[in-house]
Amino acid sequence: MTFECSFSSKNVSHELTIDDDGRACYAYLFDADGNRVADVWLYNRVAAPSNFDDARHGLPPRNPVPFVSDAEFSPPKSPDEFSVQWWHEGGTYHARVFVRNNLIAILAPGTIPGWSVLAKKDGPVAKVLIPSSINIANIVRDIRSINALKGDREYANVMEEMTATDHRTRVNFRAKHPHPERRLPKEERRRIRMQHRAAWSHDWNAGRYDHLPSLRPGNASENRIRKRSDRPLKLRTGAT
Repeated sequence: MTFECSFSSKNVSHELTIDDDGRACYAYLFDADGNRVADVWLYNRVAAPSNFDDARHGLPPRNPVPFVSDAEFSPPKSPDEFSVQWWHEGGTYHARVFVRNNLIAILAPGTIPGWSVLAKKDGPVAKVLIPSSINIANIVRDIRSINALKGDREYANVMEEMTATDHRTRVNFRAKHPHPERRLPKEERRRIRMQHRAAWSHDWNAGRYDHLPSLRPGNASENRIRKRSDRPLKLRTGAT
C-alpha cells in the first residue's frame, strides 16, 4: 500500500507532505521554493531492519530496530486518517501531525529530523516525542532556539492555529488543501519520489549516519574496521 497527501493553509508559506511508499512513511516540510526544510520518520510499514542501509540506495530509510518503539501501532490505510495542525507561538511555528486524531509527530523549519511518537530513542530520522505537555513544551523551546540561531523572524504574526477539525471540514477543505482529491497527480508523485531519493542519497553521502555504530548481525570483530594494530606482528627469530 502506498499513498501521498499534502497539507497547507492560506496563512502558511510552507507545505507538509506525507509519503508512505509501502516500506516506511515520512512527513516532509517544504518552503515556498520547494526546498525540503524538515523531515521526520512516522512509522515502518514493513519489518524494521538492523541498519539504515536503505538510505545508501537513495530510499527513505526504515527506522532500525534499536530506534523503534515497541508500542502497538496500526499503519493508516488511507490519507483520510491523517490530519495536521499548524501552531504559532512566541514568534515561531510548527506542524503537528495526527493519525486518527492521535498526535504522532511534530516538525518545524530547520528540524532535521523532527519528533515522532514511535521513536524509542533519538536518531538520524526521528527524535523522541512523548505526547505530554512537558515534553511538547520542551520541543517548542528547542524550535525557538533553532529559529533564534538562524535569526528567522519571517513568520512572526502571520500564523493562526488551524485545528484538524477545521482542516477536514467540507467547507474549508478545498480552500486549505492544495490537492482536494487527496491524491497527488501521477507526475507530481514521480517528481516527489525523485526528490526524496536524491535527498536521502545526499544525506548518506554527507555523513548523516556516520556516527552510528554498526548494527549488522554476526561476529562483532568482523564488523570492525581493520587497523594496522589488528595485523599479525612479525618478529625476528629468537625475539621475545
